[in-house]
Amino acid sequence: MRTMKISLFQYLTLFAILAIAVVSCKHDPIIPDPIPFCEQASPTYLDSIKAIVDLSCSYTGCHSAGAGIGDFTTYNGMLSRLDNGKIEERVIDMKDDATIGMPPSYASGPKDLTDEQIELFKCWFESGYPEQ
Repeated sequence: MRTMKISLFQYLTLFAILAIAVVSCKHDPIIPDPIPFCEQASPTYLDSIKAIVDLSCSYTGCHSAGAGIGDFTTYNGMLSRLDNGKIEERVIDMKDDATIGMPPSYASGPKDLTDEQIELFKCWFESGYPEQ
């Protein structure tokens, strides 16, 4: 019966392969999924949206008290346009249209909502636009 001799070179090669395998195996840390923005924010009209409306929408001649195009200084003043989807359409879907999107380019206040304000509106619409 013949015995097989393993050379030093074969030992070193096997050791190198095993060493590379051991060193290259590592445990990747488990990174939790980020919490969706809407789960963090949970906006309501009174705690988030009203401040945006007061700053960007309810100025003289627009959505202020006594304005013929809708008083958004109160939740009830917005409700019919929330129910028919017009506010969501204008603030989200048509936001980039200079005359139809809200706020429009001719507004006396801010001409655009920030990304965070838009996200707050989206979350508010998705949650059924709660008042408080």
